[in-house]
Amino acid sequence: MDAWHDIDRYPDTHPRCNVTAIPTLHLFKGGQLTATRIGPASKSDIADFLSRNGV
Repeated sequence: MDAWHDIDRYPDTHPRCNVTAIPTLHLFKGGQLTATRIGPASKSDIADFLSRNGV
């Protein structure tokens, strides 16, 4: 499952999720935040991030 969020349309959400930069990728497992990647990334960078975190 994937999701995205439009911070321009819903500006009150990102402070509650500790998003301090765009883009930010949060990885959740079992409803818990387990990893975060901040900044632009290539497809292979994201694949590596997910692999390192057991996805």
